[in-house]
Amino acid sequence: MSRGRLRIGAAFFLAAAIAPASLPGLPIPPTPVPTPTSLTVSQPDFVSGRPFPPVTPRASTLPAEKRTVFVAAEAPPGDGSEAHPWNDLQAAFRALSPGDRLRVRAGRYAGTFRVDESCREGTKNAPIQVVFDGKAVLESASEGFVLTLARSHWLIVGGYLDLEDTPASGVSIEGPSSHDVTLDGLRISGGRGPSISVGPDAARIAILRCNLAKSPLTVATASAVGIEIAAGADDVRIEQSRLHENPAGSIRVRTAAPGKRPARRLLIAGNRIHDDGATAIEVAAADDLTIQDNILFDRTTELDTRALVLTRVRRGVVRSNRVSDYGVAVHVGHAEPDGSGAIPAETLTIARNHLETSRPGGTAFVVEAANGLVVANNVVGGYASGILVFGRPPQTRNVTVANNLLLGVSDVAFLLADPAAATLFDYNVFSPAGPALVEIGGASIPLARLLKEGKMPHSQVKPGVRILYGDLARVSGVPIVDRGKAVAGVPFQGSAPDLGVAER
Repeated sequence: MSRGRLRIGAAFFLAAAIAPASLPGLPIPPTPVPTPTSLTVSQPDFVSGRPFPPVTPRASTLPAEKRTVFVAAEAPPGDGSEAHPWNDLQAAFRALSPGDRLRVRAGRYAGTFRVDESCREGTKNAPIQVVFDGKAVLESASEGFVLTLARSHWLIVGGYLDLEDTPASGVSIEGPSSHDVTLDGLRISGGRGPSISVGPDAARIAILRCNLAKSPLTVATASAVGIEIAAGADDVRIEQSRLHENPAGSIRVRTAAPGKRPARRLLIAGNRIHDDGATAIEVAAADDLTIQDNILFDRTTELDTRALVLTRVRRGVVRSNRVSDYGVAVHVGHAEPDGSGAIPAETLTIARNHLETSRPGGTAFVVEAANGLVVANNVVGGYASGILVFGRPPQTRNVTVANNLLLGVSDVAFLLADPAAATLFDYNVFSPAGPALVEIGGASIPLARLLKEGKMPHSQVKPGVRILYGDLARVSGVPIVDRGKAVAGVPFQGSAPDLGVAER
């Protein structure tokens, strides 16, 4: 971003740096699906020799079953026993009772299947289990969902949905009858619709250890998303899954209609999300959102990509994530370019993340509208622009930016459109790759001059600061221990917080 462009401010950034496709409600135009390039993702991060983000794999465990029954594709009619399995998967679903475990044997099961009013519900202590053999495949070339779940206390384990380059969608979890539903270890490949859809009023939904990809598609569509969560969904967990090559994004949380409740209590943790060529996680509206311990990277040919777009988020935490090679790492809130309106994020903490890029250009943080935003103890590496905070009160207010390490910024170290929007903007270390600029209140000045004037007395410009051996606790070129400022919602040890991700 050049100095001249920076002076244009938020209007330029909205028009040029953030494509319309990233904003809530606007469609993604059909384009060829981007293919991965030879861009090399750097080595894994560590903190004091331990992996960052932390790796905590959990094995699948099934509750004890009361009865085990079987179904096999193309088998002769049977009674559901192991020796004489059923041969109709839909009929098998209807025959299940609480505590049953259905073993789905290898084979291809074509068509669409529904767990609806014709099926029984499980119970908390006796869920209905459907366990797929590793070679059992569901397939459909028709538009619509291959599997619909509209009953409570069902557990689906394994299973491969082979949707190829068809209009089909994967699994729909439809509320309000669909509560206490778990999808564990599903593989869903292709399909122009969502791989998994969580509907309004669905509650206590767990999506665990799944692999969701749209790599068979040849053309992107607005619905080619990995997981879509509707407004009104409650208590949804997405954990330890791999989502990749989803051209409409890997996770999308929809906005709520006027007067309706947004999605709430969402946990996105321990996932690996990559190569979408779009926005990896887009949250148009949610209350009580946690995004933590994820690895996100993009090696596609697309340059206008985003890792996280968080618009009307209230009470959110983004922590311990590693984000690599996106055009914009984190985008907060939304403001109309003409100043006619804004949608702020409220009470959002973004802390202890590592944001890096090996691409030229890019921006680590864009804040369009926020109230009660904390950006603290992050490490930013290689982005041309660091932290851009647009708007003035009431659009943007009560913003804290502290204890961050910004390494290798080459254009705009930070932008603060209105100093009145910041409660605290200090205790940061800048190690620029050249004479970086800052803009405060519309005036552009060199970063070094600003700090020399004492306007941010606890911030520093330190050329040559480096992370040693990929360990975020080993920082060369500047002391970091107990050099920060205590910030609400970011715990620390010692007399004061350390700078950056690690805390010793």
